[in-house]
Amino acid sequence: MSLELKERLSRFGRKIKRAFRGLRTAGKRLWLVVLILVGVVVVIASVAYATTLDDRMSAVSMAATGSIIGTAIVCLALPRLAQTQVEQQLSGLEESIRDEVKLEASLDKVRAAADQLLEETLILEREKDELENQIRRLENMRVNTDGLQGILRLALLDISAGIKDFYRKELSSEPPDGILRGEVQEYIGVVDVAFRASLGVDLQKVRLRAEGDNLVIISGLSSEFQGFSDLSENWLLKEVRARKWGGIRRDLYEVLPNDERVADLTIEHRRSLQRRINSGIDFRYLDSAIKRIARETIATLLQPLQKDLVFVEDDDHEGMQLFEFLESHNTNLDLLMDGLQERRSALEGKSDKLLPEGG
Repeated sequence: MSLELKERLSRFGRKIKRAFRGLRTAGKRLWLVVLILVGVVVVIASVAYATTLDDRMSAVSMAATGSIIGTAIVCLALPRLAQTQVEQQLSGLEESIRDEVKLEASLDKVRAAADQLLEETLILEREKDELENQIRRLENMRVNTDGLQGILRLALLDISAGIKDFYRKELSSEPPDGILRGEVQEYIGVVDVAFRASLGVDLQKVRLRAEGDNLVIISGLSSEFQGFSDLSENWLLKEVRARKWGGIRRDLYEVLPNDERVADLTIEHRRSLQRRINSGIDFRYLDSAIKRIARETIATLLQPLQKDLVFVEDDDHEGMQLFEFLESHNTNLDLLMDGLQERRSALEGKSDKLLPEGG
């Protein structure tokens, strides 16, 4: 049986008792009023009857006797009627006081229930706020990998560079034979080139590994030459020479003008120079600076992780590629956020049950 039903039954019982008490009081009052009327009637009747008697003494005696009896009846009934009235008022006052006491007790219960409801509501609101903060924190820890796909090769430094390259290639060689002189033909080229060089790191070679909850080990960071542009050439020398020695004459050097092989050898020289530039060997002195910039850039990219980063040259443990690591990180965050959102929905449902309908 619910508390509300019990309260209704209790109120109904009190109303029935009050009704019976009212009926008893009304009946008692009615009886006393009738008795008073009887006393009045006796007085009136005795006086009226006395007036009909011829004997004066008998009339006076009859009137006196009737008046005394009627007055006695009235005097006995009237205080009882007044007492009944007072008792009724006292009973009503007592009932009012009792109702007020019960009402105050009920109000105390309502206040206590309201205080408890308020406290539970505040607790739920604090839990919901804490969950909201956790969800926002996890959302801020996500890393947008879509925006990083276009910078797999991270260019960090763009410099103006110049190289003066010397290229020598032996084309033919014939040793001396008796009085015949030996001859060596060779290509000699010297070119001065200027260009814009782009230097950086390949993010696909970077490896990451989680160490505990708050540490990430980063390895595989190395600088690389990523290309050049605005190449200009200044050929200082490109020719085929012949060296003759042996026999009875002194050694002789001569340039072979208009040698048709110069054009092809110049192209070969240029390709050799481009291979040298692409190898990045001329920019090794910038290796430490590029790595420092790369560490700062990667630290900025990974700042949403809110973890400590440690860069090492080599790691004995196998790590994950940068984007693979970040995708795994985002997946774990999504799972955590799904759990928090389910808890938030459960708290909202519990909060709705605490609040009254339409409130």
